[in-house]
Amino acid sequence: MGGLVILFALGAGSCSNPTPPQDGDAQKAGTLTPVPPPPSPVPVPSPVPPMPASAAPVEQPAPAAPAEPVQAPSKPVHDANVAPNGSFEEKDDNGRPRGWAISPATSIAKDGEDAQHGKGFLSLTGEKDSWTVIFCELAGADRYPDTPLRMEAWGKAPAAESMKIALICTEDGEEKEVSAKYWPVSEDWGKIEFLATIPEASDKGSAKLRILIKQGAGSGFALDNIRVIPDFLSGNGSLEDKDDTGRPRGWVVSPNDIIVKTGAPAYDGAQALALKGQAEFNGIIAHDILISSAYRAKTLVVSAWARSNSTPGLTMYVESGETGKVKALSSHQWAPSAEWQQGVIRVELGENIDTESLKVRFVLPRLADEEYAIDMVQASIE
Repeated sequence: MGGLVILFALGAGSCSNPTPPQDGDAQKAGTLTPVPPPPSPVPVPSPVPPMPASAAPVEQPAPAAPAEPVQAPSKPVHDANVAPNGSFEEKDDNGRPRGWAISPATSIAKDGEDAQHGKGFLSLTGEKDSWTVIFCELAGADRYPDTPLRMEAWGKAPAAESMKIALICTEDGEEKEVSAKYWPVSEDWGKIEFLATIPEASDKGSAKLRILIKQGAGSGFALDNIRVIPDFLSGNGSLEDKDDTGRPRGWVVSPNDIIVKTGAPAYDGAQALALKGQAEFNGIIAHDILISSAYRAKTLVVSAWARSNSTPGLTMYVESGETGKVKALSSHQWAPSAEWQQGVIRVELGENIDTESLKVRFVLPRLADEEYAIDMVQASIE
């Protein structure tokens, strides 16, 4: 079975131009609109309704056996991203990113200090009025047939005339646009994101994420940190979308003053959630895991990156149950470290688990003024 595929586009003058996209032409999720073919042949590399957008109030956790401190590895052991090599860290001998196809064979710059995340990024150059197509297979996306997928990408293109990101699916052999959004053109790194659900009528394994960039005069463009993830956490697993009080939207926080409004340097993205412990209370950060019974008998994987210097350390729980009857299914406690460490929890979704009431909860110990940071909370299905 083929996988989903991400495409991006900036081309050379030698290839035939696609129909230029028009401003404001973004399609709504679920709408299938015929899409013109890409500028040149590109080699392909070797119903649950939408979930609610906010979390319900979460009570203090039920007593549970203390979690055993585990020193998580500094390298990720879990990633919900179904786009391979989305940070462009892995490259072949010619400097081309592994798992991606680029048409035409545009000039690719070497890595530098300007990456949005990690050390690698994709930097391309093109001629004025040219287009380029870049894409990859989205292995594993078929695990989420009824769940909205969140498309995220960082890019910058000071000389681009147009940048558009679109989810494409094939129905009865014809490529059609499901959802699309235009990218702000900027000299600095900017993030684009949107939600889309693959239509039931689409051919399995046919979805692609395509970015079309029409180059203006001057330099090229850069891409980094491409992610396609199931939207089990209302799109705020990075905890970066905050209200005026500094609280991450969609998350329950108690008490309010554990939040450090200035934030903290991020593991991934722009800014992590910074927290400070209190002597009188356990600090609580929690969110519903927006998942349905369609995933019963599967394995739920929840992970997060954190820094925790205290003993006992910050603890992450996956829980199930309604208010007053919350049950901790599994937990992870961070060992003391000033470095980012990933914690991972796996839960078998058996018949005895209420999938409609799953939550992820972080608990700060009752230690005054101890500092913590959380980033990149993810949930996926194995």
